[in-house]
Amino acid sequence: MELSISGKRIVTPLKTIDKVGSVGEVNEISLRVDKGNIVDACMNTGNTLNNLSSRVNRNSINVIIPEYVSYGFTVDGRDILSKMESRIHTNTDIVVVPRWKGVLDLKNGGLLQDNLITHSKLFIEESRKLNGKLIMGNLPLNTPESVIDAMVRFYLDEGITSFVLDYCTCLPRGKEHIVRGIQKALIDSGDYETSILYSTNVRRTHKIGTVYPADDLMTFCHGVDFIGSLHIGGGGGKPKNGIEVEPKTKEFIPSQYTYVEKIGLTQKQKDELKIRNCRLQNEETKKISSEIMENRSSYNFIKDKSGAKEYIEKSKQKKLDFGFSV
Repeated sequence: MELSISGKRIVTPLKTIDKVGSVGEVNEISLRVDKGNIVDACMNTGNTLNNLSSRVNRNSINVIIPEYVSYGFTVDGRDILSKMESRIHTNTDIVVVPRWKGVLDLKNGGLLQDNLITHSKLFIEESRKLNGKLIMGNLPLNTPESVIDAMVRFYLDEGITSFVLDYCTCLPRGKEHIVRGIQKALIDSGDYETSILYSTNVRRTHKIGTVYPADDLMTFCHGVDFIGSLHIGGGGGKPKNGIEVEPKTKEFIPSQYTYVEKIGLTQKQKDELKIRNCRLQNEETKKISSEIMENRSSYNFIKDKSGAKEYIEKSKQKKLDFGFSV
């Protein structure tokens, strides 16, 4: 699908790029804040929240993925929500409803749904006071499915038809049925062809035999348009029987759609590797899209890649012919 956002053209599907980006790419910016950060930003001009523009790349499409750690907004009479939203809005090309970590951490049962919707509604109302940008809802996929269904209905009622799918450090296959349900809701509402699904916070890989599949890349199997980054802490998993769930420093292998562990790298080399991994995955999504346009399916293109076999075998169908609007 070809999009024009803030006058910048982009073609999905693609992998976002952290910290850097060029024409035709998405520069993803993670932002983790609490009430105290925002109060300090109002009093201290040097606060990092007042310098978000330094993380923006004017050539690419910038997407801030916010995470709000606190619960509620008002502190000492200050309108925290307004101050936070203004800083996000002026530096992002797409407005993403925050991940409400403060709400999720409460684990308050029956009130979880109401609190998530209330926080989201307030943020959307604040954004629409002065807005000409696409707004994307945020769906935490590790909450009960009834909560997700209610949030999808809420967003559709608000006229919001594109979503950030927060996998909450889970592997994508375990959430496939939930994503399918979201897609079906979009089909029922008549919005599927013009919607955007953006995955983030996906566990990058797990061990199957001797292979570490590139699970984050394989979310394209489920119809994701933007494959985002792991911007929230976690996702590595605890060792099982002394074996790491995934390597700590990973190099993406395009020929196999797998990761291999890299040891002994400096921090600079790790940062460079992360960007290289993103770019290589971006190139693979372009190849997959071209394959679908030419042959109506990417199945034959990826069926022999060891990192893709688990997805193909467990799905028991040639399902890799959907998810990309071309």
